[in-house]
Amino acid sequence: MSELTPGVPMRILVSRAGFPHVPTMLAEALPEVVVTQCTVAELTAAVRDADVLVPLLAPVTGQVLANGQRLRLVQQWGSGLDRVDLEAARELGVPVSAVDTSATGSAAAVAEWCMMAAIALGRNVPTVSATFPAGSAWGSPLGATLHGSAALVIGMGAVGRALCPLLQVLGARVMAVSASYRGELPGVDGHGYDDLVESVGQADWVFICLRRPMQPPILGERELRSMKPGAFLVNAARGHLVDEGALEHALRTGHLGGAALDVFRHEPMTGAESLLTAPNLLASPHVAGVVDAVERRVAALVRANIRRVGRHQAVWT
Repeated sequence: MSELTPGVPMRILVSRAGFPHVPTMLAEALPEVVVTQCTVAELTAAVRDADVLVPLLAPVTGQVLANGQRLRLVQQWGSGLDRVDLEAARELGVPVSAVDTSATGSAAAVAEWCMMAAIALGRNVPTVSATFPAGSAWGSPLGATLHGSAALVIGMGAVGRALCPLLQVLGARVMAVSASYRGELPGVDGHGYDDLVESVGQADWVFICLRRPMQPPILGERELRSMKPGAFLVNAARGHLVDEGALEHALRTGHLGGAALDVFRHEPMTGAESLLTAPNLLASPHVAGVVDAVERRVAALVRANIRRVGRHQAVWT
């Protein structure tokens, strides 16, 4: 890791893997730096001239890090570092940092998206939107509500804890599966991961709020098959937590009533994936937490951390 050259602007490289507002926000927040962009395919070569890398959805491999001879920081725009080879970064002495979402309001925004998605699924919005212009019969199809239903929240981090009270307000009975939850929220029953199959079998709605990497998928063929016929799945956490092939099968056979996905195993998607054409699927491009107020708070935290690098100060991780 080389020293910054006095009088030479710091260079920030952004991989263009979605989130087109990020380079503009960085340039506005840090007018003293040079912000450049590259495609995912160009990243390994382009990183040679970068002092700071903002990878977005691009994988940061050991080769990328090794080529970044000037790299002083890998700064994620958000909380996810699962695409970064952290072991290689440690070996090369390159600090890696993510944003503390507790200071941005991101958890509340994601929980709000989960509620929006659940209501849209229950009221068959994907189907209604597709058929209404062609003269769908008025008053159909039938819908489902959260009120009086059983909702399971998998993962009780910031998003899960923000989501539970919202579900309760709409009259759902809420359960949680978590390794750390100890019943802190009134009316929310907690279970361990050993009870996952039994828990999903009791739920009308399953919300995945787990943030940590987990292989194999936490909801595989067995777990999806154990869900109630007609139940709904909402995932705004990580795409690899659900077996997408098994999910597509459950949707196409009608075993599940619907699914809402903001995250996918491979991002960004090409648009040609068969999963995207499954019935009663509501899909969005990893934007559950992307709202203006949140992104501006993220920009402020990223700006502060990058300026610490310029002053040769420690960065948070």
